Amino acid sequence: MKDFTIVNRNTPILAFALHDGHEIDDALRPYLLLDEQGRAREEDPYTGYMISELPVTTILVHGSRFQLDLNRTKEKSVYAKPEDAWGLKVWNGLLPHLFRSCIYAMNSFIRQYCC
Repeated sequence: MKDFTIVNRNTPILAFALHDGHEIDDALRPYLLLDEQGRAREEDPYTGYMISELPVTTILVHGSRFQLDLNRTKEKSVYAKPEDAWGLKVWNGLLPHLFRSCIYAMNSFIRQYCC
């Protein structure tokens, strides 16, 4: 899965669509409790479209915020409890404890631009 797309228009202004994506890594799907409709409820599917023609550098994140929420601190970026995710139970009990660091490490946007 490609984590993100950057369209560099050589401007000092950036526009992000952090929650436009709906992708969940195949290795994580068996642990996901939400269906497509449940995920779409809190994803922002048209933000990428809204920024695509702006004359600024754009960054479009393809991964679902339910896999990794880039607006949150590292400790809160993978939803561990329903209260982390608007009352939604996202993962079975194993995922947050076993895979939190793996999810963070496999995201190439984080590796390239935030560390």
